[in-house]
Amino acid sequence: TMEEVLLEVAGVGGLGRLERAELNVEEIRMISGEALEKCPRLLSLSLNVNALTTLAGVEAAPSLEELSARENQIECMASVAGLTRLATLSLGVNRIATVKGLENLGALRSLELHNNLITTLPPGCLGAAAHSLERLILYRNRITEVGDSLAGASRLTHLDLGRNKITIVPKEIGELEKLRILKIHHNQIQALPSAIGRLMELALFDASDNKLTTVPRNLCRCTKLVECRLDANRITQVPIEMGKLPIIENFSLEENKACKAPPLEVIIKGP
Repeated sequence: TMEEVLLEVAGVGGLGRLERAELNVEEIRMISGEALEKCPRLLSLSLNVNALTTLAGVEAAPSLEELSARENQIECMASVAGLTRLATLSLGVNRIATVKGLENLGALRSLELHNNLITTLPPGCLGAAAHSLERLILYRNRITEVGDSLAGASRLTHLDLGRNKITIVPKEIGELEKLRILKIHHNQIQALPSAIGRLMELALFDASDNKLTTVPRNLCRCTKLVECRLDANRITQVPIEMGKLPIIENFSLEENKACKAPPLEVIIKGP
């Protein structure tokens, strides 16, 4: 049982003093709320690679600051709603279809939901976490649009929406002014909004494997850009203004067959 595994992890200190518990690859099928109630000091719980289908029971550990349950069969994340101290939540490689339960998670800084079954990001789905999130990982889902779902997420520094089915990047992306890493590769995006030029902290931008035909001139305003990946699109021309990027090291344009770009040395070193 989960309690037996917890006792083994706790050792001579007992459950009352347990602060960290790694219960990975233990064939756990359900979370025992009764067992967690005996761990009032528990700050970190890892349940990766088990047989969980639900997070029900985890609400019995309100002191948790870190929760990881990757590689299970979890379908719903709503049970985390009461974990108001949670700073890190990792639920990648599950069967979650809807982002929910974040209404009161105002301390959450990192959220991993990659490799799930999420199709939409409704407005407000990040709840209180929108104002605290610094890292949001949503790659390899089935997301078709972003819309206003990122409203208020002004602290985001790392956003990964790669390998989805997104067709439009909303102009509101420009409001994420602390963003340093933006990955939107392997989608169905046809154009980038000019507002992308407001991302003054952007260092890595990956929009490869989309349907882009142009590169917005405003991208040259992202003066901290070090790496820009635009491979495997339909880009026909790259503005010479890209040569104004002062510290760019890698500007990748492979597999854009009709592209008439300035020489890469011009893009990298400037005109």
